[in-house]
Amino acid sequence: MIMKKRVLQQTLKAVVAGISIGLGAYAYMSCPPVVGSFVFSVGILLVFIMDSYLYTGIVPYTTKVREIPFLLNVVLGNAIGSTIMLAFDTPMAEVIMNQKLSEPLYLSFVEAALCGMLIYSAVEAKKKCNYIGVILVVGVFVLLGLEHSIANMCYMVGARMFTLEALLHLVIVIIGNAFGGIISRKVHVGFDAGSKDRKRLIE
Repeated sequence: MIMKKRVLQQTLKAVVAGISIGLGAYAYMSCPPVVGSFVFSVGILLVFIMDSYLYTGIVPYTTKVREIPFLLNVVLGNAIGSTIMLAFDTPMAEVIMNQKLSEPLYLSFVEAALCGMLIYSAVEAKKKCNYIGVILVVGVFVLLGLEHSIANMCYMVGARMFTLEALLHLVIVIIGNAFGGIISRKVHVGFDAGSKDRKRLIE
C-alpha cells in the first residue's frame, strides 16, 4: 500500500512537470524566437517551484539499474502532462517537428546530449538559488535549438505527429538527454558521488 502511494505520488509529480514544460513550450511558440527562448524558462522554473519530477532534471541523479522503473514512471508522467497541455492543434508545433525530423539522428543525439548537460547545469544553479543562471542556461539551449525530450513530446502532441519516425527521434533524444546529464554529473562530482541525491529523489 505504501509502495503504491509512493508510485502514485511520483507519477503526479511527473505529470505536473509535464504540464509545466507544456506551458513553457506553448509560451515559446507564441513569441518571437529570441524572446520565446527565454520565456520557455518559465516551464523549468515551475518545475523547480512545484518540486516536480522532470526526466531531464532527474536522470543525472538516477543511474542505478534498480531505478529504471522510477525513471520510466517519470517519463510516463511527463508524457501525460505534456499531452494535457498541448492537446490542441498548434500550427507552430508542426513547423518545429518538421525541422527536427529533417536532421540526421546522430545530430539529434548530440544536440540532446548538449541539452542534457545544460539542464544539469540549470539544476545545479537552482540548488545555489541562482535563478538568473537557470533562465540563462535554459534560454541558451532553446535558442540553439537543442533537443529536450519532454519539450519534444509537447511539440509532437501539438503537431499530431505520431509517426514511427517521430517516435524513433524521441527515443534517441531521451537517450541523448540521459547521456549528457549523466556525463556532466560524473565530471562535476566524480563517479562515486550522488547516492544521497538519488535517495532524496526516489523517496
